[in-house]
Amino acid sequence: MMKQKNPDYIIRDKDKISLKQVKTVHDFLMYAKTEKLANTNAFPVFVNNQQVNLEIGETRIFVNDNKVDSSYRLKQHDRLLMTPAQPPTVDDLLHQLDKSYSNHIKVKFQTETVTLHEKQLKVFRNEQDVHVDAKLHRNDAITIKKQSTNGFIFQDVFRYVDIELLNKNGNFSLLKNNEPTSFDAEIQHGDDLEIVWK
Repeated sequence: MMKQKNPDYIIRDKDKISLKQVKTVHDFLMYAKTEKLANTNAFPVFVNNQQVNLEIGETRIFVNDNKVDSSYRLKQHDRLLMTPAQPPTVDDLLHQLDKSYSNHIKVKFQTETVTLHEKQLKVFRNEQDVHVDAKLHRNDAITIKKQSTNGFIFQDVFRYVDIELLNKNGNFSLLKNNEPTSFDAEIQHGDDLEIVWK
């Protein structure tokens, strides 16, 4: 078996010399001793019984900004970039499937922009409810179910803001887009909400 030597090795009489030329991305990774990083195998999970290969779970190799596999034949002046595999999460899966875990709207309350969230999906792994931050494993069986949502009403804003009531006396009015409204009035993205003290 041939042993790789450093470039400063002094050649001796009767040495057998073998030269391996780097031709492919795989050859380069072997030469650079980074072949373990080149795990370009798919990261499959099964969503509602359909296989999905998570891109973030596999090392991606780019040559000149184009995605390639390890058999790609390198040319002079090629620029090689590797994006290492990351442990994927439920959030990564939803992002790849272009699904949003929660419905959200932005409204203006007094002078502050407030983002309200409402969970619209339930995600299960092996029939156990999981959060969006949960790490996934190869071949996980994931079930995604749409959950009914109620939309948002004025009083939902109070879950996201603090109101100072200590120095407030008297009556108040609720306004939505400068029109009188009530606590149970439905609100939409972009609404302007106010409490006006009288």
